[in-house]
Amino acid sequence: MVLLLQNIHAKNNGYIFIDVVIGMCILSIALLTFLDAVRQTTVNTVNNRNYPMAVYIANKKMEQLKLQSGSGNFIMPTDNPAVVAANGVYPQFIVSVSQPEVKGLESNLTALQVNVNWQDATPGGATYTRTVTIYGYHIKAY
Repeated sequence: MVLLLQNIHAKNNGYIFIDVVIGMCILSIALLTFLDAVRQTTVNTVNNRNYPMAVYIANKKMEQLKLQSGSGNFIMPTDNPAVVAANGVYPQFIVSVSQPEVKGLESNLTALQVNVNWQDATPGGATYTRTVTIYGYHIKAY
């Protein structure tokens, strides 16, 4: 019986090392995949943190413009484009208002477009411009 166990052990000599190396390779690949997913999530979170604030600024500006509805012709804001100052958490947002051409629009409506631009940075340090655009209408008085 002891001789039989020694023969089996002699035949499996070296297989344990190969099993460990294969297991470590599989574990390394799984760990690298997980770490890449964490890295990409972090990059996306950083890149998208300014987007909700830009949407808020664009909506606020559009609502200010809509308050003119019913008061006659639309008056373009004098601070166009306007700069919303950075407060240390958010970048500097540039808000611009325009009147896009819309064919077939009723005579009592004026089309409005609000753009909010800001600079974001990649993890490598490069910067790029992002934009949020919102469309709305001004209703002229009858």
